[in-house]
Amino acid sequence: MNPIKRLLPVLAFGFFPSFGLFPSYAYSAEMVGIFADPDITSTPIAGDIVGPLRFAAEDVKKSLVSQKYDVEILPISSLTITYPHKKIVLALANNATARKVLEGQGGTTPTALGEQAYELLTTSNGRTSYWVLGGDERGAMYGGLQLAENIHFEGFTREQRGRVSPSILARGAKLNMAFDRRIPTYAGKNGTKTPSIARGIEQAWSMDFWKDWIDQQARNRYNLLSVWNHSPFAVLVNVPGFEKSTIDYIQGMKGIAGVSYFEDKSLTLAKRQQFWKDVMKYGKKRGFDFYFFNWNVCMEHVEDFYPVKGGDINNATNKEYLNNAIYELLKTYPDLAGFGVSPGDAMPNVAAADIAKWVFDAYASGVSKFARENRGRKVTFIHRNLKVKATDVVGFWQKCMQENPNLRFDHSLKYCMAYTYSTVTPAWAKSDKRDMVDMGQTTFLTLRNDGFFYTDFGDSGFVREFIASLPPAKHIEGSHKGKDYLRGFYLGHDTYTPTRSYLFKDPELNNNPETGKPMLEIERKWLMEMLWGRIGYDKNVSDEVFARGLAMRYPSLPSASYQTLFQAWAKASQVNTKLMELVQGEWKLDSHFHTEFCMYKNDGEHYFRTLEHFWKGVWDSDRKKWRYPTPANGSENILASIKETGEGNKDKKPNDSWKVATLLEKNGNEALGMLAGIPTGGNKRVDALIKSIRTQGLLSLYYAHYVRAATYLAMSPQEKTNAKNEMYKAYGWWMRYVNTMESLYIAEDFRTYEIKALGWHFWDKAVLKEYANLGGIGTPELPKLPTASAARKERAGQDAHRR
Repeated sequence: MNPIKRLLPVLAFGFFPSFGLFPSYAYSAEMVGIFADPDITSTPIAGDIVGPLRFAAEDVKKSLVSQKYDVEILPISSLTITYPHKKIVLALANNATARKVLEGQGGTTPTALGEQAYELLTTSNGRTSYWVLGGDERGAMYGGLQLAENIHFEGFTREQRGRVSPSILARGAKLNMAFDRRIPTYAGKNGTKTPSIARGIEQAWSMDFWKDWIDQQARNRYNLLSVWNHSPFAVLVNVPGFEKSTIDYIQGMKGIAGVSYFEDKSLTLAKRQQFWKDVMKYGKKRGFDFYFFNWNVCMEHVEDFYPVKGGDINNATNKEYLNNAIYELLKTYPDLAGFGVSPGDAMPNVAAADIAKWVFDAYASGVSKFARENRGRKVTFIHRNLKVKATDVVGFWQKCMQENPNLRFDHSLKYCMAYTYSTVTPAWAKSDKRDMVDMGQTTFLTLRNDGFFYTDFGDSGFVREFIASLPPAKHIEGSHKGKDYLRGFYLGHDTYTPTRSYLFKDPELNNNPETGKPMLEIERKWLMEMLWGRIGYDKNVSDEVFARGLAMRYPSLPSASYQTLFQAWAKASQVNTKLMELVQGEWKLDSHFHTEFCMYKNDGEHYFRTLEHFWKGVWDSDRKKWRYPTPANGSENILASIKETGEGNKDKKPNDSWKVATLLEKNGNEALGMLAGIPTGGNKRVDALIKSIRTQGLLSLYYAHYVRAATYLAMSPQEKTNAKNEMYKAYGWWMRYVNTMESLYIAEDFRTYEIKALGWHFWDKAVLKEYANLGGIGTPELPKLPTASAARKERAGQDAHRR
């Protein structure tokens, strides 16, 4: 039976922990006991922070309650074979009490469970018992969360079996956050004043936000949180010798349209420090490692009081400040896993070797001093290799590492430039990866998402292929064989601070349906987050898990619609990946192309990406030649560009722009047809979901004809008529797309894409002009939307062909 269909009969109760959609009951029912290690009672540990196994136990309890069981949570010290009810045990595999009872009931204790791994077992000797045994607390927590999900969707009579080990050890998020108007985050010229970053200041100081975010991402199997800021020290510590630069209280940004001014004079340094200690402690209780990152050389605010200077690698006071600051930061925050630096952005025209030396001079003394004084604490320093290579960096840090065995040094590679959603085999960091192998180094990968701001990505196949192509966890050959290699990844934006949702035009849609407060952005784009976290943790996880996600969030949908919706979402989402794979080689940075609005921004002006840009490119006055978009690094040998395709694909690459256009058209039509057959039942959240997916299908059809028109122009001027016909269709799909976007979302600014002032229909005339330039007359009619029956007929034909 189809796994998605199998889960549908058990959708009587919505299961979405962060939305609290569990019903409560007043009845007498069968009792189930949950025993957890370490011993837990009804009293939360560490103040109001519940530990990892209690967190999982509470989710298991909610699932059991939804199945009409009574539940008691008990300390593992009271676990016995003679417990009179069914029981669930959440424990470490080496827990003596759990092992004794398990073996007494005919079970076998699992061996060799590694970091973050777990095993599910069922015993039937005596009362039926369910066991979640972890290699460590993280593993036991993940196993408990999985059991909670299984029980809710499969009931509590099915045997539980299975063993899971993490595919990638560190699965994280990259959050660019300003802490105060004086302590900004990187977003380019004037970008720190964009609405999402301004809104993020208030959320940065909200414990409710962090608890909600951490709980939700723990369920998604994330375990690393990196917060990026220009230079966070003035808000987090009192730097010796630079005390005047410590900010007094938190001030938000004024004059940002649609953003309420936030100010909190009670947030003194002492309260700010306690706040972040609590955030880190809370994260640690959910299995998270916490990192701060900064850019270099950024000296905002400190420059107002001391002779430091942003961008100046020769300023000795800069180095003194940063060494003192990193020491104080590590000393102040005992749960801080480490610190990362991103050099180069504020260092124009500086040689790589000089950048590498500057980073070492600015941080090594402070980091080493702390490591020497705190031998019992492990600390990680992450060096992002931006404008430098590992070979530039490693030599400076070797002695430091040898002298401080508790200090770990890792690299970070900009793995996909600005667009993770492109090729599944990105090769931008090819030489860096080679250096990692040659030198036996370890690295994190930065996965940038500067393509999806409004819509949610839903193609599980892409994420599976992408993760399968990542470097291995261990070096597999040469003198470094067996040593750590890939530490993990962190995924996030550079031009958007995703805190709480506000982009829907209907304010009710931005709110959590249970609490009424604004939902998290990671909840609004829940499938994207779930795909990376769950597949990153378990590469073999079934698509059934993601279909369950649909059921959790949209229980009012007819059961027959889940499979169709999931398939339509995957097809529609490929508009971004297939298009960016075709053009990312030249348009690799976030300022080069925004697919959701067919634009780019450069030199303070707004630009529409024209047909000429797609096939001919733009004139490079320095190189004295046209620079046209080429396929993404990693796909350049298998995919011909629009220009190469038009010229006959002389290198005989297996894919070309014709095939991309055909796939986009096919996906768009099929997705729209599938969506047309899904009833909303008058539920505005279901309606918004379908519209959001529909926008991707409409955009897919726009780009299908746009790419085709550009390819015709690349062939010959004699193909102008064919190009005109394609633009006739492209214009119609563009209008349907922006009409739908306008009905659903506010127009917003994301640093390089200032859409708010333009409005969704700003480029309508530009698209129409492309048609007119080719000889088109008048305004093309809007095309008819594909129907559900047409989509079914198309799929039936494909099935017959396969048979």
